[in-house]
Amino acid sequence: MLVWKAASFPARRVRRMKKKWPLTKQPRQETSRPGSKKRLASVHTASTPDSTSPPECENARDVLQAAGIPCYLELHEIEKRNSPEPTHDWRVLVPGKLNLRATSVLDQEIFNPEIEAQWRAHLEEAL
Repeated sequence: MLVWKAASFPARRVRRMKKKWPLTKQPRQETSRPGSKKRLASVHTASTPDSTSPPECENARDVLQAAGIPCYLELHEIEKRNSPEPTHDWRVLVPGKLNLRATSVLDQEIFNPEIEAQWRAHLEEAL
């Protein structure tokens, strides 16, 4: 009669499976950006007529870095047209897993005070 110990059976099976199908990890390629393009999320975008970085993107980057969130400024050139519209987009990119946290930090530190000031001015005019 064959008796199996419940605790030893799964461990043996796992060991055998690892020998048959070893899990190999690919070496991660380092880039100058925090993660690959698929893993980055845009938390703020600004358009400019030239390639100079807008101050609002630099401010967003400074706020995110102060909060300990890695970020990257990316310049994206828009197809040139004959109109005087902006030709460059600046994007503030963060790792996808930190997208909600970064958006929350930007709202709290940058956008909420601006909206609050607009509402205060509006309500003072109404009274």
